[in-house]
Amino acid sequence: MLFAVLLTACPSKPKQLLTASENYYDSVALPLKEGVPYCLRIFDNINYYKSSEPALAQSINDVLKIKLFGEDVSKNTETIPQAAQKFHDILYEDYKTNNVQALEEDEDLEFDFIYNYEYETVGYETYLSDTRLSYCIERYVYLGGAHGINTRQFVNFELPSGKLISEQDVFKGEYREPLHNIMLQQIVEQDDDVALVRDIEEKGYFPQNIYPNDNFFFTDSTVVFVFNPYEIGPYAFGDIEIELPFSLISDYLK
Repeated sequence: MLFAVLLTACPSKPKQLLTASENYYDSVALPLKEGVPYCLRIFDNINYYKSSEPALAQSINDVLKIKLFGEDVSKNTETIPQAAQKFHDILYEDYKTNNVQALEEDEDLEFDFIYNYEYETVGYETYLSDTRLSYCIERYVYLGGAHGINTRQFVNFELPSGKLISEQDVFKGEYREPLHNIMLQQIVEQDDDVALVRDIEEKGYFPQNIYPNDNFFFTDSTVVFVFNPYEIGPYAFGDIEIELPFSLISDYLK
């Protein structure tokens, strides 16, 4: 019940416990090899935290470091900038391994665009209250195919403990099927081209996949689930947000 009360309570001005005042920015173009116009472009713009309680900021930054760059990179680095630099090195070595020999054997270069890669990472806070923090990691990855892929991954924290909040921390009981039905109805509410739930599949959505996916963020009055391209619709739909007002899901909140 405590979590439900925190969710539905009137929002208060966030305490100045956390400040996203640290920023890691980098933009580089790393050549495939000398004398060719192809390169790996890496762009980072990542906000992370300071706090009047250093242990809290460190705890949150450590989780973000793993979410941003993976456990293997993070376990041997202390800070987000250090992890980013190590991750860049790995990306660059993989890029050369995958492309140098192929370029040397490619006689006509008909599809030379495949030798240009891009990897962009942006991290920023989307919501902060006395009790919750939502943080978004946006990525754009292009690996020489027909198009790149944009994704958004959300990470949520309980404050002031710094505990990571998962979907199972928010909802109780057998919530997945009821939330599936509410999500379908919310698509009808949000999409002007869909008049009825039965029209969702005809519009191009994948209704069998429209379930809570542990990728969500908070607002003052909603939990918003985010589905990346291909998860519940074709690539052309981009990422899709489904807003669940607390008033509709109160029976399933812990």
